[in-house]
Amino acid sequence: MQQNNFETVKASLPIGQLAAHYNSQVKQKFLEPCPCCNHKGCCSFDEVKGVFKCFSCEAKGSVIDMIMAVDNCTDVEALKRGAEIAGVELEQSQKTERVQPQETEKQRMYRLTAAFYERAMAEPGCKGKEWFCGTRGHKEVVLKRMRVGWAPAGGGLIPYLEEQGFKVDTIIKFGLASNTRKEKTVDPYEWYRGVAVFPIVDHDGHVIAFTAKDPEKKNVASFMRGPKGAWFINHAALGRYDELIVVEGENDVASLMDAGFPNVIGTAGGPTLEQIKLIRNFCSGATLFTWFDKDPGRDPRKKSGGGIQYTRKIIEGLKDDNIEVKVIVHPGSTKDADEYLRGGYAA
Repeated sequence: MQQNNFETVKASLPIGQLAAHYNSQVKQKFLEPCPCCNHKGCCSFDEVKGVFKCFSCEAKGSVIDMIMAVDNCTDVEALKRGAEIAGVELEQSQKTERVQPQETEKQRMYRLTAAFYERAMAEPGCKGKEWFCGTRGHKEVVLKRMRVGWAPAGGGLIPYLEEQGFKVDTIIKFGLASNTRKEKTVDPYEWYRGVAVFPIVDHDGHVIAFTAKDPEKKNVASFMRGPKGAWFINHAALGRYDELIVVEGENDVASLMDAGFPNVIGTAGGPTLEQIKLIRNFCSGATLFTWFDKDPGRDPRKKSGGGIQYTRKIIEGLKDDNIEVKVIVHPGSTKDADEYLRGGYAA
């Protein structure tokens, strides 16, 4: 039954249509730019056979493979997204449904929350999109690939989740809202308002955490929601590449994707022991490139020593593993990978 679904989506979703969904254009026998790496003149396709191949990033295969490469998701998740794009319904197997693990309450809440923020980001004139694609200069295809959403300044998540059957106490329990401020009980309020939200998606396609960025930089406190330290920004890239780049923040990840490097993960601050363990488990035999912030004002000998200390921590943590670690240090005075790749290398 599942195999029939894959064939249905492949037959119903032309390569050109999927490429257009990712903001690529069909030019003779090429897709410009490549949906997977954003490079030009490198991605050929055969609409009759329903296959593509990029000579730059080496992505190839069917529409399912393209979705997996662009969205960093599993084949099952790619199947669902392909069916949505093609407008076809998937056949359901009762036997399959019985053996599949049931979605937990928290997984369902986080999935619906990510979708709520993504819809808000897609609204015409969204301030979040103007910030991400305009002010920060990231590509729209990267916004979609990272599934960046927008938390409206006026809120709306709590009533939406209530409509989906969740109680306010459960929303607070799972970290998306609070009813305390300065140790006093107050009316429930949402953690995220007027910020860009980045969902963290695991290898099974489940949203497991969120980070956020405030375009106006009014809020400087931690914006993480969910389990801390046991995931990466662009988490699904773990174990998928022979070479992997580790950076610090959301914009660093986005700028590397803009430049055609989907093989990047972000630590969202200093790397934790749990993150180093994840690298060890998923990246045996791979080459790891660290590219952390320069942080010139910090003492690298201390735990809060910034990029240099983060690099040392990873090298030390992986010294006995079959992982080659290389360090990227950009020239100039720019502080991080994002600024350097956006043109700050001239500074």
